[in-house]
Order: sequence, then C-alpha cells, then structure tokens
Amino acid sequence: MRKRTPFIVDCSKVPSVSISIMTTVTITLRDEDQRFIESAMESGRYVTESEAVADAIAELRARENLHQSRIAELSAKVMVGMAQLDRGEGVEWNPEEIEAKGQALLASRKPANNDAPRGQIAYRAPSAISHKCAMGRCPVCS
Repeated sequence: MRKRTPFIVDCSKVPSVSISIMTTVTITLRDEDQRFIESAMESGRYVTESEAVADAIAELRARENLHQSRIAELSAKVMVGMAQLDRGEGVEWNPEEIEAKGQALLASRKPANNDAPRGQIAYRAPSAISHKCAMGRCPVCS
C-alpha cells in the first residue's frame, strides 16, 4: 500500500465574503487527488490548494442542498398521496395490468419491420403486488 502524502490546506488564503474566521487544517489525500489538484493549479484554474479545496467544498455544499430540497419535495408529495388515500381517493392496480398496458404501448411503437428500437429496455413489474394509487388518475395505471 502506498503511503499517503499529508496535504496542508491554508484556509486563510481562500477569498471569502461570508467566512470571518479561517482555520488551517491538515488533510491526507490519495495520490491521484493530490495530482488532480496540482494539475488544476498548473492549468491556472486555481492559484492555491486552498482555493481548489474551497471550490470542492462549495460543490459538495451545493450538492447536499439540492439533495435536501429533493428529499423535502418528495416528502411533500408522499404526504399529499397519504392524504388522498386517507380520503379514499386511491385506485387499486396490479402489476399484471400495468405490464399488459406497457407491452401494448411498446408494441404500438415498434417499427413496421417488427424490430425493437435499438437499446430498448423492457421493464417487468414484480408480481403479486397490489397497490392503491393515490393519484386518482395515475399515469401508470390509466
């Protein structure tokens, strides 16, 4: 196993508007990550290692914020569906019916020579699952 090289990040060299206190930390990077940062600096994208790390942290923060907003959006949709089910607005369905509708739709889209389009993937729903659709008029079921 290759020895990892310690990498010192001087956060005081990172320009920032919102951070008033800077901390110097030592991190250990894989060799390939250190080479990547060095390459980014050689290309002129970053002046210091701290800038590269600050940018990576900003990207991670943005990705986490997006993830959290997607979770909140999904949770809200689940709550709407649960409320619809509580009001009796669900529609029963079964995977066999959905599969039959999907197969009919795929068959109607096949080219005249009956060859499936290149790269087409068929989906098979698990059997013996029942579902009450909370959407009233479900795009999958209808």
